Amino acid sequence: LKMVVYGRNKTGKTTFACSSPLKTLLVECNERGFASVRKRPNVTVYEIGKWEDLDPLYWFLRSGEHDFEVVIIDTITMLATVCMKWVLKDDAERDFTRDPMTPDRRSWGKAGEGLKDVIIKFRNLPMHVVFTAQEKASTSEDEEGGTVQEVHPELSPSPRSTLLSAVDIIGRLYTREVVTEKGGKETK
Repeated sequence: LKMVVYGRNKTGKTTFACSSPLKTLLVECNERGFASVRKRPNVTVYEIGKWEDLDPLYWFLRSGEHDFEVVIIDTITMLATVCMKWVLKDDAERDFTRDPMTPDRRSWGKAGEGLKDVIIKFRNLPMHVVFTAQEKASTSEDEEGGTVQEVHPELSPSPRSTLLSAVDIIGRLYTREVVTEKGGKETK
């Protein structure tokens, strides 16, 4: 099974993705949002700090010499940021007073191609694969001159298109406030 789960911060994407009883590898992409699943006995967390950390992990999973049945990329949105830092050759521990490097069109293209390659490689692994993503709302005009708001995974258009076409299931998690019979409110 290949799946994308997206939603706003703190909607339970990681918790949902790690809810299977199967042996799971959570690839934490510099997000630091795995406290909810840290103590689950079937979940192992592997933290990615830089783009170069991903290649040996992929080859390890592809080798099949492990007992993991599920791999979760959490989140592909933050992995895109890690990828862009690699493209710009920007150190994670740089001086805060230094001007930040700004990506140009070529940098965005290179980062997009890198992400698409990772998405396809992980999708092709012989195991369950779940990509989590932050969500983004975009507004555009429709054919009749009206506006349409679309909510989608927060990625550049090209890797987002690859991601959404590479999976079997696309799910959006969200919370809503529910008024109880006693007049109280709770979030579900």
